[in-house]
Amino acid sequence: MIGLEVANLSKSFGAGKVVDDVSLSIEDGKFVCFLGPSGCGKTTLLRMIAGLEQPTSGSIILNGRDITGTPTHARNFGMVFQALALFPHLNVGQNIGYSLRLRNMEQKFRRERVSELLDLVALPGVEDRSVNQLSGGQRQRVAIARALAQEPRLFLMDEPLSALDAKLRDHMQVELRQLQQKLKITTVFVTHDQREAMTIADTIVVMSEGKVQQVGSPVDIYRRPANKFVANFIGQSNLIDVEQVAPGTVRFGETTFPVASNENQLEGTTLCVRPEDVILTAPGDSASGLIGDVSFVRDVGSSVEVWLQCNGREILATASPARWAEISGNERLGIDFSANSATLLAS
Repeated sequence: MIGLEVANLSKSFGAGKVVDDVSLSIEDGKFVCFLGPSGCGKTTLLRMIAGLEQPTSGSIILNGRDITGTPTHARNFGMVFQALALFPHLNVGQNIGYSLRLRNMEQKFRRERVSELLDLVALPGVEDRSVNQLSGGQRQRVAIARALAQEPRLFLMDEPLSALDAKLRDHMQVELRQLQQKLKITTVFVTHDQREAMTIADTIVVMSEGKVQQVGSPVDIYRRPANKFVANFIGQSNLIDVEQVAPGTVRFGETTFPVASNENQLEGTTLCVRPEDVILTAPGDSASGLIGDVSFVRDVGSSVEVWLQCNGREILATASPARWAEISGNERLGIDFSANSATLLAS
């Protein structure tokens, strides 16, 4: 069931349009990531949903009710931002129970609710501890528990993990996803980190220059990018200029081969191939007939990254160290693409 709808939403600051005619439908209980580079409009879009910014045009509809003009405090949304804004003069329990006290909930029930939430975020028994005594990950969990205290209809998060170190951030991504799956609360999460979005999201909304470039599952976004921007922004890609000789068949140099495409991409002239879908062979064993000259090799332990020059283009392949650990520059190798892995992008 559709829980949140954003219809033709735009936001301008002066002459600059930061969010440009965005329309989205978010299902109840899903984890949705707004993903894109800095300045793409993702945070402004989130702030409009939260009621912290008023749209220039368009509407926001929650469960069939237009809430575009509803003030932030009346929307009952839980929010966690990069600056956690925990109250330093209050202990952990007081921080989490702050919104409950504003609602005049009896102290006994506040204590019970705080204890439940601390158990939920795996911080039992720290009610009386100062927030200044907590680690970064623990403060993050307290902020999440505080946002959940009011049992929000929607959970909004704006890059809440970006200040954490890499290992703790990876750990918190998994914990956050597991918590959302347990609670089944509709969550909208803003990030510029593609790996983070791929880890936690049911649906990714890729944005650039205020517009939505593609909406889909992490697998769809990665395997079937809608355009060059998405292919280039999500993961590593080989973007190869080709000539289309027939629907589903392209020519690269003197070689023709089949590609994946859809009705909207029949006129495309850019081929997207992920490095892990590039198959290296002995020169005479290439089914495609493509031959590349190795220009650079990087062994990263779990894989070997190989750069090759082929028909005037640079192609990156991610290969198995068990097979290609001894590869070096100045070699010639055959190049094939995994079946159905080469995707023709829309022009």
